[in-house]
Amino acid sequence: SRCACLQGTHGFTLDPLCGKFLLTHPNIKIPQRGQIYSVNDARFHDWPQGLQAYIDAIRQGKGQNPKQYSARYICSLVGDFHRTLLYGGGWPSGDVQTGQHARVLRMLVHAPTVSLQSCMIALLLHMGPQWLCVQQEHGAVVAGVCMNPRCHLRLVYEANPLALLCEQAGGIASDGKQRILDIAPSELHQRLPLFLGSPDDMRELLSYRDVQQLDGKTYMV
Repeated sequence: SRCACLQGTHGFTLDPLCGKFLLTHPNIKIPQRGQIYSVNDARFHDWPQGLQAYIDAIRQGKGQNPKQYSARYICSLVGDFHRTLLYGGGWPSGDVQTGQHARVLRMLVHAPTVSLQSCMIALLLHMGPQWLCVQQEHGAVVAGVCMNPRCHLRLVYEANPLALLCEQAGGIASDGKQRILDIAPSELHQRLPLFLGSPDDMRELLSYRDVQQLDGKTYMV
């Protein structure tokens, strides 16, 4: 039987007056290509040559898109992905009010840990068809790519929920080599790189092949 949650990506806003999440961004769709990338490029010189070449090309407007890309990065995976999903180079279409953008999924963005944020996303995805079976044809757009090239994100409860949201909006989610949702976990806390975004941007990124930072380097803050 088909899972009820596989019916698109939809944004909900918490209404503090009633204590419920209200559907404000139905049927979020990803455009084919964007103009924003989200990654900690302070680590540029630690990256493999393929990832360096890709970021260098799109920043200069020398990639497949002749426009120069801009960086947006706040060091919060769900926050960066949330912004990319709703803003990334485009504005909501249809009759979604622009004043609602900043409030969408605010609890997700401000949750104290990525694990908690991912659990909240998973909860929304499994709340059932009354939340997800939406017939309206308008929504927000996503553009660009959001990534962490190191083996840092947990497959089961961080990468998988975001990959599902991304793909249901029409995007691509990869570890730099293969589709995230095709990876069978070998352990509960298995870590891997994560790349999410618009289909044409992701295909261009993956064409550079050497995009995973697998040196095991860690950074002290």
